[in-house]
Amino acid sequence: MYLPSLDIKNFVEIFRESEFLPKFASDFHELHIGSWEGMLTKIITFVVSLIGASLPITGYLLYFRRRCKA
Repeated sequence: MYLPSLDIKNFVEIFRESEFLPKFASDFHELHIGSWEGMLTKIITFVVSLIGASLPITGYLLYFRRRCKA
């Protein structure tokens, strides 16, 4: 299998000339702000983000409880 050597200039030119990057950026932005479908997906995005935001808090609580028992 032949893989051409890619330096950063070639890599940037490939994405600059393609139509992939603008579509990817647009889709990623919609996913990031939670507007990629209707109300159901907004609710799902909100719940998933709340779970992600609670992970550091619950991790700290578990650590603190274990540390106090020892």
